[in-house]
Amino acid sequence: MLLALAGVAAGAYLPWVRPNPDRVGETDAIPDILLPKMNAGIEEYSILLLLPAVAVLVLLVRGRDDRLQSLGILCSGIVALSLPLYYLSTTSLAGFGSTFVPTYGWYLSVAGGVLLTILGLIRLS
Repeated sequence: MLLALAGVAAGAYLPWVRPNPDRVGETDAIPDILLPKMNAGIEEYSILLLLPAVAVLVLLVRGRDDRLQSLGILCSGIVALSLPLYYLSTTSLAGFGSTFVPTYGWYLSVAGGVLLTILGLIRLS
């Protein structure tokens, strides 16, 4: 559980996209722009990822109701999984094989979201 939360927290801080290394060196292949989540740090997507993760941590430490904890874990996992996918689907220059490709922060966020979702479903059953 803590590993999944740490993955989401690290993914929220680390960059999500970088220039496609296959296109570096091509003439005018990579525009001079700065996309959200291209640099490390806390940005709007980071806050949207961290709020549910902190809520789950509070529920685990202070909560007594196992069902509420399980639902919180599941909801946090769904948010942590869907937000990076939403980011790539709405950013026209970012995607697999595109001008900008996902990097380690994006993958950590998705992996943490998958783990939280699975753990929430297991705890609910």
